[in-house]
Amino acid sequence: MANHLVEIITAIKVPILTGIFLIMFLEILLSIFMKAKNYHSNETASNFGILILYALGKVFIQPVFIASLFFVYEHSIFKFDSNNLVLFIILLLGIDFVLYWWHRLAHEVNFLWLFHSVHHSSSDFNLAISGRISVIEALYRWMLVIPFAYLGFPPLMVLAAAFLIRVYVIATHTTLDFNRFEWANKIFNTPGLHRVHHGSEWECLDTNYGAVLAIWDRMFGSYKAPFEVNTYGLVEPITTREPLEVNFVVVGRTIEGIGKTKRFVDKLTFLFKRPSKTAA
Repeated sequence: MANHLVEIITAIKVPILTGIFLIMFLEILLSIFMKAKNYHSNETASNFGILILYALGKVFIQPVFIASLFFVYEHSIFKFDSNNLVLFIILLLGIDFVLYWWHRLAHEVNFLWLFHSVHHSSSDFNLAISGRISVIEALYRWMLVIPFAYLGFPPLMVLAAAFLIRVYVIATHTTLDFNRFEWANKIFNTPGLHRVHHGSEWECLDTNYGAVLAIWDRMFGSYKAPFEVNTYGLVEPITTREPLEVNFVVVGRTIEGIGKTKRFVDKLTFLFKRPSKTAA
């Protein structure tokens, strides 16, 4: 059953991604009709420019990713049955757990925040910013799922599970859900929870890191119940909308921060420190 599910997911990837863009277009129209003001032309153009850079990075690294998955699987310690639905669910949970900790560290360690900050740099919150991802992240985020191939999960199963989780995460980037899903926010990540995560207000910071499940946030103390968020983006906003510059604004700020430290050992350890909330 799981094997057929993987085949179905693989077959419908393009239609799903096409559907996401159509829904995004619908969200833009609804935003205009409802005067929601959650889309601004300069931000949206920047989002799509950043998405193109990210996609180019993915095209470059995807062959390496796929080859690595199959290579690691060939040398895996186990070989799990691809027809086992229970194993597929376990894989989903495992990847979601890893993504929680990667996401948390991306906010709490400077050298990861350098690039993850790109995703948080927009003052808008909508489906379009789900593709606002650093081109550098495109080059290394695939490594997060490689260990599952080593554990014995078939590569196509890993790819299908990662894709499902990615689609779910995209769906949480909206303000036009009308809070209809917040009954589930004790267990699942919802748009309301993710809006809090993207807020730049003090009480929003370092919260709601979950991809699909909110239970990790509840277990590890990063859960924040939904409330009305007034401002999105970085605490110290960026001024540029040029896609390549957006990718490296926080890198430049971090280099400046390193330059201000006096001791050589402090310069070396700066990248492993926690980003200041005043410059998040």
